[in-house]
Amino acid sequence: MDNTKILLKGLITVFVVVTLASSVLGQREWQSLTSFRDVRKFLLLDDTLWVATAGGLLAVNDARQQGISYVNTNGLGTVDIRDIIVDNDGQKWVAGKGRLIKFSPEISKQHLFFDADYNLLELYCLADDADNIWVGTDFGLVRFNKVNDGGQREDTYIDFGNLNSSPLVFDILLTPDSIWLATSAGLAVADRRDFQALKQFTSWEGFGVAQYPILGNDTIVSVAQFQSDIYVGTSQGLFRLIRTAIDTSFSQVSSVASSRVFDIVVTTDTMFVYNANGLNAITTTSDGLLPLPGFLSRATTGLVWSGKRWLSAVDGGLFYNDTGFFERYQYTGLPSENPLTLTVDHSGGLYVGFGKDMFAHYADSVWTPLPVSLGDRATDAFTSDDGRVWLATWGSGVFLVTDSGIINYDENNSSFRGIESAPQFVVVRDVASDGVNIYGASYLTLNNFAIGVGDLANLDDVNGWDSLGSIHGIVNPFVNTISVRRGQITVGTTGSGLYVCDVTGDPLTGLNATCSLYTEQTSSLVSNTIRELEYSPTGNIWVGTNFGLSRWDASIDRFVSVLLPEPIGPDITALEFDPLGNAWIGTTSGLAFMSAIDGSFETFTEANSGLVSDEITDIALDRKSGDLYISTGVGISILKSELRKRTSKIEHVNAVPNPFVIKSDADRVYFNFGQPGTVTIYSVAGELIRTLQVGSGWDGRNKRGEKVASAVYLFVITDREGTSSQGKLFLVRD
Repeated sequence: MDNTKILLKGLITVFVVVTLASSVLGQREWQSLTSFRDVRKFLLLDDTLWVATAGGLLAVNDARQQGISYVNTNGLGTVDIRDIIVDNDGQKWVAGKGRLIKFSPEISKQHLFFDADYNLLELYCLADDADNIWVGTDFGLVRFNKVNDGGQREDTYIDFGNLNSSPLVFDILLTPDSIWLATSAGLAVADRRDFQALKQFTSWEGFGVAQYPILGNDTIVSVAQFQSDIYVGTSQGLFRLIRTAIDTSFSQVSSVASSRVFDIVVTTDTMFVYNANGLNAITTTSDGLLPLPGFLSRATTGLVWSGKRWLSAVDGGLFYNDTGFFERYQYTGLPSENPLTLTVDHSGGLYVGFGKDMFAHYADSVWTPLPVSLGDRATDAFTSDDGRVWLATWGSGVFLVTDSGIINYDENNSSFRGIESAPQFVVVRDVASDGVNIYGASYLTLNNFAIGVGDLANLDDVNGWDSLGSIHGIVNPFVNTISVRRGQITVGTTGSGLYVCDVTGDPLTGLNATCSLYTEQTSSLVSNTIRELEYSPTGNIWVGTNFGLSRWDASIDRFVSVLLPEPIGPDITALEFDPLGNAWIGTTSGLAFMSAIDGSFETFTEANSGLVSDEITDIALDRKSGDLYISTGVGISILKSELRKRTSKIEHVNAVPNPFVIKSDADRVYFNFGQPGTVTIYSVAGELIRTLQVGSGWDGRNKRGEKVASAVYLFVITDREGTSSQGKLFLVRD
């Protein structure tokens, strides 16, 4: 008898016990996708341009090549980077959200900054001063000692003369004996040599709008010294401080009059002022507007490197002047900021909708903008069971992505309708499918039919569309979200709870629906403002609201509240179930994982995980790889599947996911063996089901292409040397 038969015989004679893992994604490996378009500061060091951005730190060596990015998951701990400096020892220091980072490409050390309530402080700017670094925060000024105990926070200063206490400190200027601060309360200066004296407000001199109305307001964004004069930048322009023995005043620099200043950069003989009207170059003899051919956006900061002028722009982006005109640096990550919604197609391609800018497709590390008109913004991205991708918008209806192009469905060729005040402005807030029809939640429609329904097999025929609305019982037009299963749809509203509709018929012959309204008053919903709806693998509806999470309990015929652990919630923004039935819950304060086995929770925030931001906008599961995609206000976090961690030891091979819940023809179970080999599937009775190559995945069909039933199955892995190992998996057909 061969080894495979011996192994199989042993498996069959043993009582089968299936132990369910609590999570497909148990190893907690994170990846971040962010945008480096929002530039805060530049640093030129050793022929490398270091760029501090809202999406992390970018190191550029060549304008035509992709730079190296550093984000929260590879040393920074955050992506919100405000400043980068180098000290006299050549050590780079980075200011990030709540963190002063002693930075090295190989290994970085993070120093966390908390307030009295243990909230992370915002760090805005840094200034090196011998053994100390001065740190501007959203709660005043901090002195950090680089030497003591490997670096530690020493003193905090919040009172600066007659200025309001505890201002935001946006910029720091060190002159031989003094420290100057640009703050949200005005300009401040003191002798910095006595650290203890700096704690007394009387040691500081403040300059605010109450004394100097010419400044326009108290917020000073930048302070610089040029040719022994002190200059400050505000939203009203550039001002020079004039101090004599008998008087102090400010004069406005005429070339930047009434123009918002973003940054001031001083070189040996020139002061560059980046402002809303352009870039001013001020020298010892004159000042004027520096011509920027081919550059239309307002510059916020910049420098000259290798004969090229580099700039950032108000509307986002990194540019350089190489041929007399400015070109956009192409390698800045996400094509836009503020991802709102996402979905993963059956081939693993990612579709993302952004604020007012675009939908884009991401595959093979390349972003491709899609020719989709958003109206006002993206509202939903959805992959139906047949593999088609749907993109919903606030104003332009719904777009279907096909191999041959993109089709728009709006008031002209579907049952989606515009809003009451603008019939051609079609708002579809959410899309869902039951495998037969596509459903869209249309907001505030002019004809009181909130739900558009299209027959997936007849979308190009106007008769293939129908709608559900007030005549079926859906009387609230402020619909937010929709979820469906065969024969039933659930519609969530703003302020009126949710409708559950039993639906018969089809768009071609006519839809019939009986809808019931469920509210916090009648069925114990936690709130009547519904943010998200999702059916669990067992068929129960889960409801995310602005005030917590509810799920339907059939045993008592009402909703029960799901109590979320601190600090998660209560505003629910996203729901997703993985193939094991575990719930992933997105909120404005982080991500929660709820085990389908015992109801236990695991929480993820910026502070304890690789999550790029706590403000979650959407969640999507790649059912092929098991990776979880999480969109946030500042970027996308990817929680990698256990499947990614392949093993070379055949005795350690697992089936992932296990149990294998089949919801569509695209679902597969994989085996995490990192070497060539074969997988043979057997029933518990020893019947051969299927033989396939490692890595191809099993679709739940036998060798004749027929779907196998829900049951426990046995698998045998055999490598190319003939060594075998075995295991069990539980297949469930949804």
